[in-house]
Amino acid sequence: MTNQVILHCKIDHMGTPVTESDFSLFNQISEDFYNICSRYSQLCMAESYGECYIDLTYTAFRSFPDRVASDIRAEVARVLSRTVSVGIGFNIFISDIALINAGENGILHLTPDTFRQTLWEMDMCSLPDIGASARRRLARYSIYTAKDIALVSQDKLRLICGRDGAVLWDRICGFDERQVVARDFSTPVKVVGEGFSGKGVFDSNEDIRLLMLILSDRISARLSDEHLKAGKLQLIIRDSDMRSHEYSALLPVPASGRVSIARRAYELFKASYGWQSDITSVIIKVTELTHHKSVLFDVSKNEIGHLAPVIFGGVTYAVNSQSRKQTQSDELKAFAEFFSCRSC
Repeated sequence: MTNQVILHCKIDHMGTPVTESDFSLFNQISEDFYNICSRYSQLCMAESYGECYIDLTYTAFRSFPDRVASDIRAEVARVLSRTVSVGIGFNIFISDIALINAGENGILHLTPDTFRQTLWEMDMCSLPDIGASARRRLARYSIYTAKDIALVSQDKLRLICGRDGAVLWDRICGFDERQVVARDFSTPVKVVGEGFSGKGVFDSNEDIRLLMLILSDRISARLSDEHLKAGKLQLIIRDSDMRSHEYSALLPVPASGRVSIARRAYELFKASYGWQSDITSVIIKVTELTHHKSVLFDVSKNEIGHLAPVIFGGVTYAVNSQSRKQTQSDELKAFAEFFSCRSC
């Protein structure tokens, strides 16, 4: 139980004994359960504590999912002394629906020919991944069950709930593009970005130049960790009138260095933004990422790596121009000289 539930228990039922949960034991049982399931396929994905998905498509067990489910239940009962409910389906969403309807310590297998009989009778509250806000919007159009969703056109559901509505319609009709992946799988990085916004405003090129190097330093660190180089840069500026300005440009060569990214971002900013209004937030994104084997730096690590923390501590950005303060340390002066207008 959570701390809040335990507190209400003690208040409402003062004579009821409350036993604190042993979360370490819960973690250990979940790990043991995952190890049992992963023996049947390398594509075993832990969804949450005590729950996982197994993809048998590329295994010798693909024709015997019910047999695998029975074996897992028997082994969990023998090793962990626990019961297991199993839902079998032809994609992740249908497996969730089968699990919900399997009952305690049960097995339910839904096929492309039988899933509608079970799914379409379920109401909105029983379906996974549908929040209260979406249920309220659907209720305005007299949509209360999964069958009601399937009978509405996908375009209309997109108008009601946006992109999530179109995804929901696909899943109710039996389509789910999500894949079961191994535990050590990492999603390929497509975009790396950093941004800053504050209560005050930026009203000079000097502020923007310093901020862009700080953001570029964070982006460069993430690119280096993933062994990536960026080929394109996107700059998003939001002004004090709540207007957004988006600019993009190619980098001269694919790069991961902080100075190369910051210099290109600042060049793009000076060429595109006309200072009609002060700036409240700045976002830098890099795309068209490619892998590279070695990590190269534009400048020495001691030259910039030592200065970036000084800038974080020496310049206060989330204030107005009257109260902005800046340290006069030798490191900060060297930083300003290095990243001066001449170097850009």
